Amino acid sequence: MCNLYRMEKAPDAVARLARELGMAVHFPEGVPNAEPRDVRITERAPILRAAVSGEAGAFDCIERRWSGPAPGGKPVFNYRSENRRF
Repeated sequence: MCNLYRMEKAPDAVARLARELGMAVHFPEGVPNAEPRDVRITERAPILRAAVSGEAGAFDCIERRWSGPAPGGKPVFNYRSENRRF
């Protein structure tokens, strides 16, 4: 994950594009009130994830913090995978 996320489209525009491509986007927490902007680590921003309903080709648009918290509480925004196996 990088430390800058540029949101260039509003969530409704993303949903419209997905529909044009034959995919569904659900808003289980409501449509986020978000405008295009730069999102920095620890700020909240809309993300797409595979739909929890299991519906094929569907996504959920939810709002979450843009970084993962490390065990010590500090944000993890860059991760090196050198010499690691996944």
